[in-house]
Amino acid sequence: MPSTTTQPLLNASPLQIIEHAFTKVEVRANNPYAENSSANLTCNRSIESSKDSPDIWKVSLEVKIDTIDQAKPTNYTAAIAVTGKFRIRDGYPTEKKRTLMEVTAATILYGCCREMLATVTGRCENGIVSLPSITFASSPDEEKNMAKKTVARKAAKKAKPKVSSDQSS
Repeated sequence: MPSTTTQPLLNASPLQIIEHAFTKVEVRANNPYAENSSANLTCNRSIESSKDSPDIWKVSLEVKIDTIDQAKPTNYTAAIAVTGKFRIRDGYPTEKKRTLMEVTAATILYGCCREMLATVTGRCENGIVSLPSITFASSPDEEKNMAKKTVARKAAKKAKPKVSSDQSS
């Protein structure tokens, strides 16, 4: 007899999406295109917290797909932009909020872009395209470099000579 396990209730993420909307959806089918072509994928994100509520954040993400070699065009070029409004649960550590937005919120919006691109290209003669899996998390090397830069900045601030104004004559 097969064993049955009961999965515990899943925990809600500390980040909840309130709403999202696409601000740009541009997809161009290239005909003819090269079967062995390579595309350049770029992602640009912007993040800002609400002035009214520190737990409400706005994140915008733009994903672009461009042909690397114009002599060998890819089947599509595209630019998709989406903006989302997110809420961070009460009690989440303040020092971790920005990273949560940079990684988790951007990942959620990237998934929205993946779905939009697949939906649009699924009806095109050049075939369906799905964005590859990526990570918005920093690599350990990037984290070390950022930590070194932060330490260097703090040391530079401490090393600045203090300017005093001597008013005695």
